Amino acid sequence: MDSACISTLAALGGALIRGLTSFAASDEGSKLHADSLIHDAPDVSQRIRLYAMISMMRALSPTPVIENADKVAQRIVNTYLVANKNSPNYATRE
Repeated sequence: MDSACISTLAALGGALIRGLTSFAASDEGSKLHADSLIHDAPDVSQRIRLYAMISMMRALSPTPVIENADKVAQRIVNTYLVANKNSPNYATRE
């Protein structure tokens, strides 16, 4: 196997790992966000899993992706802190 083929396979493998890590983190983030809309106390194990995935992404993903992942995680935490989630204005709040 020549070096060009090895380099190509390594690049494809890296892209696949980055994509899977981002997908898994977004799936975990979606589950946690949905949980935050109906509960006041966070599921600690899910939060730890989300932060672990974001940490893995730090080694593989560009800075803007990491910054947005951190913003999403912070928004999820803030959603847990909302006092009255049954308010009719909740859907329009930003």
